[in-house]
Amino acid sequence: MTESSHAYRLPSWSTALERFYELAPYFPRCSTTKNAALTRPKELAVRHPYIQVNPKCLVSWLIFDLDDVEDWYSWETADLPPPNLVVRNRQGDHRSEHWYYAITPVAKGPNAREKPLAFLKAVYQGMAARIRYADPHYANGPVAKTPGHRFWSTLEIHDHEYSLGELAEYLAMGDSVSPPLPGEHQDAEIESRHVWMFNHLRRRVAYPNVVRFRENDDYEGFERLLLSEAGRANQFAQSGWGRSNLRLSQLKATCRSIARWTWYRYTGQGSGCNRGVMRLSGSLPLRERQQLSSNRTHEVRRQSTKDRIVASVKALKLAGEAVTFAAIARNSGLCRQTVARYRDLVDQCCSAPGSNAQVCVNAGSERKDAVRSGCVTFGVHQITSCSKTSGQYSYDTNNVAFSPGAGVSNHHKSITGRVDEVPGWGKILYLDG
Repeated sequence: MTESSHAYRLPSWSTALERFYELAPYFPRCSTTKNAALTRPKELAVRHPYIQVNPKCLVSWLIFDLDDVEDWYSWETADLPPPNLVVRNRQGDHRSEHWYYAITPVAKGPNAREKPLAFLKAVYQGMAARIRYADPHYANGPVAKTPGHRFWSTLEIHDHEYSLGELAEYLAMGDSVSPPLPGEHQDAEIESRHVWMFNHLRRRVAYPNVVRFRENDDYEGFERLLLSEAGRANQFAQSGWGRSNLRLSQLKATCRSIARWTWYRYTGQGSGCNRGVMRLSGSLPLRERQQLSSNRTHEVRRQSTKDRIVASVKALKLAGEAVTFAAIARNSGLCRQTVARYRDLVDQCCSAPGSNAQVCVNAGSERKDAVRSGCVTFGVHQITSCSKTSGQYSYDTNNVAFSPGAGVSNHHKSITGRVDEVPGWGKILYLDG
């Protein structure tokens, strides 16, 4: 074992220190205090007393925060393997140290597997519960004492990399049980006292009560309610979950943050469940809820279509234009077939008192304009057939021909083609170019 008292050095260390440097984040948080408000490149960050040890996407070190340590080798008392690194205060009555356990890296982040992370958390909590002086709410950093820094006394013990299974062998089944939480919420997620208090006030107090206080325009009362509940739930020391309760200034800051965000941004109803715009009860069968929702959706769509048609008819009448299905379709953005299904509504708008407009339904030019402008669904595929008296058709088993008669416009040309029998399709007409 070697103890370093020199200034921080770049990779000329033993294996454990080299591993710390190589696996540190490229741009970690760091500072001269515990807040770690700075971000610097790794080669500059290691010059600060506090540094972010694990990257956001990877856990390669288990770090434990110990306060008021009385013996130097307390891991033997806890029946745990020795850590790789021990970083201690150099002077002062307050003896604080960080233990570093090198572990096989475990991935974090949205794409990481849940079971390895759950196993990692259980092992960490079990070891923290076993260590007498460990802070169970330290939650593995992310900021810790920088190993090798001149502010600290760094003890390098070995370079072995533990696996989670190897560390779990030192723990009994009861060691991984989470420490109790205050009051009736002992089944809540263990993170830290601040996180638990934030989630408790947000979910249990702020969301269910903000609507009531908004109706009375009582923001101060809403904030007082949060602070009152925070004081009641601040029983960490009494419940054995921590050495001390949160300070009053910490509670006030948390309550102000929750009150401000919830008051101006929260749009729920405080029931804890999003039941949709219809607020249907969860006791209804799924099929019935789907049917009610479908009926409402169709009614909203029909009403929206009616409003667009009425507005288009009014706009056409004000402009002095002919009220036709095609004109309404162009003005409203609907297709002509949809407008035609609301003919009664169009007639009602045109027959309103003081209205001289009439609906022109069979205007041939309007129908052609509607097809060309795209107001007719699949209009490009619709072919207007010639009248039977406008020409002569000849058809036999394999051929078809059409010759335009008198009075037919020039764009109708003679058409010839053939008819083939296609298995599975029937008779197919092929027109000659």
